[in-house]
Parts: sequence; C-alpha cells; structure tokens
Amino acid sequence: MQRLMTLPRGQRVLIFSFILIGTLALMVAVTVFLILLTVNREARSVAQPIADGVTVAEYATLPGAEAYPAALVVAPDGTAYTASYATGEVYVLPADGSEVTVLPNTRERFGSVAGLFVTDEGLIVLDRVTGETNRSGGVLWRVTPDGDISEIGRVSQAADSVAFNGLTRDADGNFYVADLLGGVWKFDPDGSNGAEWWEAPRATNQNIPVISDVAYDSASNTVLATDSLSNTLYRLDVSAASSEVVYQFTRNDNPPGLVGVASAPDGKIYLTAIDEKALMTLRDGELVYLAGFFRGPWDVALLPDGRILVSNFDSRALATPGLSPQLPFGIDAVSLP
Repeated sequence: MQRLMTLPRGQRVLIFSFILIGTLALMVAVTVFLILLTVNREARSVAQPIADGVTVAEYATLPGAEAYPAALVVAPDGTAYTASYATGEVYVLPADGSEVTVLPNTRERFGSVAGLFVTDEGLIVLDRVTGETNRSGGVLWRVTPDGDISEIGRVSQAADSVAFNGLTRDADGNFYVADLLGGVWKFDPDGSNGAEWWEAPRATNQNIPVISDVAYDSASNTVLATDSLSNTLYRLDVSAASSEVVYQFTRNDNPPGLVGVASAPDGKIYLTAIDEKALMTLRDGELVYLAGFFRGPWDVALLPDGRILVSNFDSRALATPGLSPQLPFGIDAVSLP
C-alpha cells in the first residue's frame, strides 16, 4: 500500500478505479449466481385444476434438455405430435400412451419448429429455421407416413418483417401462419403463393401486434388468431380476410398473455395464457380459468376423447443465460367435467 501511495496521482486514481470496478463486478456476478442458483433449485411446477370438476395429469414427458415444445397437434387417430423450438426434433406421442419416439431425420432437417398440422398426406411442419428473434422467414415441410421429408413452401430469410409462429388449415386446404410481427400469412394447399393475407389493426403510434397463434374453427368456417400484446382474440373470415374481435382483455390487472388457441367441433374456444400460466376458455364473452401453474403454457390441442393437451414450453432458459428449464419437458392433459 505504501508503494501504491508513492505513485503519481493519476496512476493511483486509475488503480483504485480498477479495484472499485472489479469489486462491483464481482458483487454483481455473485448476486446473479445466487439468484440463478435459487431459481434453478425451485421445485418443478405441476399444473393444477382451477375450475370445479377439472382434472390435470401429465400426458407425456419428452426426452432430453432441449425439447422446448412450442408446437402441438393431434391427428384424427389420437396420435399427438410436438417439436422442439431449439433443435427442430419432432416427437410422436402415441394415443395408447406408449413411449414417446422421435421422427427420424427431423433434427437434421429442421431448425426451429413453430407450428404443426396433420393432413392426409402427412405431417406439415412450420420451420422458422432459427429460433433467434432477429432472424426471420420460414419453411413449410411435409413429412409423409413413410418418413420422406420434402419442402412445400418457403418465405425467404431475406423477408426481415416476418416471424412465423403457429399453423392451421381451412376446409379448402389453404394454410394459415401466424406472424409475430402483426399479421397472418396464407399459402395455397400445395404450399405455394405464400403472402401476407391479414394485418392486425392498430392505432397510430401503437406497438406492433404480436399474432402468436391461429386455429381453424370448423363450426363457423373462420380462422381464430391471438394477439398476445393486446390480449385480443380475432375471428377472421376466410373468404374476405376481414376480422372481428371475439374477446379483448381491457382491465389493467393481471393481463393473461394469450398465446395458443384451439377450437372444438362445437365451437368452444380454448386458450393458453403465458403470463398467468393457465388454460382458459371463453364463456359468455369472459375468460374462465380451467387449470393453472403450467410451466410456460404455449400451444393447445384437442384429443378425440375431449381432453385438452397443453405444451409446457418453459422458454425462460432460451432467453436467460444460466437459467435452466424445469426438466423433464412435458405435455399435460386437462379433462373437463
């Protein structure tokens, strides 16, 4: 210390500054480490029923630490499919409850799966190519029952105003894709002619709407679309690309963060709420909680027996370095009374 005090004043200030900055950086690092240590040691959250007569059970667990199931779909025979937003791997959840399997070659071909749909010709996969928010574009792939994978539609990565997330198809076979940057795209049945079909309304100086998911409502021949920013559910006329508001959250407290949407054959609508970690339905124009405490509920799909599947995306770890997902990743099934 005596030698330090004999140095010129400028050098002493510089050294003390380094010591101060180093001490503060160490304190911040230790604080962040302790916070992450505490968060990562939290018990795995287990979904619970909220409404009377509702039951919740884990339907399937997914292998590995990178499953991140953002997309979910159920085939007519009850087979469910989900896929990883981080790796592109597609998982098969057999209707008989047997072991989850992985579709061959999907991790090698797909980058970031954001939507799934089952057709007579096979499984349609919406691949964002990369899950990074500053990249865009996307590819529609078809995986045939015998495992062949072929591209059927593409929007170039150069289209920097596109961020796909969510896929559905209408009765005429046209595909609709949700765009997180404020709209819905439409593709012909063969995957060609992809173009923005509907743009969400917004006032001057309002932030860009976040259209997170789409679902075809066969009861009304319309497409449902969720806006996570304004917590609004739209109904889109497939013949005219016009829209009407089905529901909008207008309170200031506890906004739900609407994301996934599914429509039952009788027209009932089910929604996931990422901020409230809940599965909801609409009843008399109001949101009704069915179940909660999910680990990042994202997509929703209906089983033939009436149960509702919810994917636990648990995407916090994708955005926060050092934060771990609550493993194993899983899909929950909600049974209604």
